[in-house]
Amino acid sequence: MRTSGVSKSLTYSDIVFFKQQQWHVTNYGLLLYGVIIAIPKILKYNISTIECSVLFLIAFAVLIVCWWLVGSLEESLSKSRDRLIKARDYFSEPFKNASLCGKSEDKASGRIEDRPSLLWLFRSVIGLGFFMVSWLLYRMA
Repeated sequence: MRTSGVSKSLTYSDIVFFKQQQWHVTNYGLLLYGVIIAIPKILKYNISTIECSVLFLIAFAVLIVCWWLVGSLEESLSKSRDRLIKARDYFSEPFKNASLCGKSEDKASGRIEDRPSLLWLFRSVIGLGFFMVSWLLYRMA
């Protein structure tokens, strides 16, 4: 059936896209943290308490936005995985057998429903980055 092939490839593409976006959000969040710390160093300028507070608020905004985006992408990723699990009922038998790699369904590893969430990793990295930026800003002030 033509539509099942299209939905299968779209679902796999969605999963790959959402996972890549989580990595991008985390990486750009860390990049923004680096920019926040680099501003006083590039300007060779001792920052005042008010300027330090503004940079801290910007870093906090980066934390909140990244935290929310990564969680939102995780929800979308979960929905795509659920959609793929439901779509498997419509796949052809040769495709189902190929995806199991010759193993029985209960012994197959790497099934999409068994994939762990990396949300804790992304949020931990973003949170640790915020902690480091806060500490560095405190030391600069």
